[in-house]
Amino acid sequence: MAASITLLAFIPATLGIAGGLLLGSVLPDIDADGSTITRILPKIPIEHRTITHSILALFAFSSLASLVSVQFGIGIFSGFLSHLFLDSLNPTGVPFFYPFIKIKYRFSKIRIRTGSILENVLLVVLLIVDFLILSKVANNLI
Repeated sequence: MAASITLLAFIPATLGIAGGLLLGSVLPDIDADGSTITRILPKIPIEHRTITHSILALFAFSSLASLVSVQFGIGIFSGFLSHLFLDSLNPTGVPFFYPFIKIKYRFSKIRIRTGSILENVLLVVLLIVDFLILSKVANNLI
């Protein structure tokens, strides 16, 4: 394990960020049947949009990812946060403070349906902007 982590030091920072962004953007749906992430990893058998869509999960997954590399952790954080933001524009909302407060928050009068073209366009735009900003930050960390 230590050897594999040492090898990560030779991977460009932007690759860690890109991988983290991509994984983080789908990770909150690890509790949903048929989601992108559950086609690759096993589904967590809990109710959808509960703990995996919370700030607690955001920090837990980001912290674990940071053990691999800081850049990967930053990418996970940003991708995960982008997912939560987009889901907060969905009619169902997001329980940011789950399990302490179970209210699902919505931040827009515009309702974006899951899987819609608008959702996909917003996701791509957010990921590109995140990647550009975070790549600049990561290069300053090295």
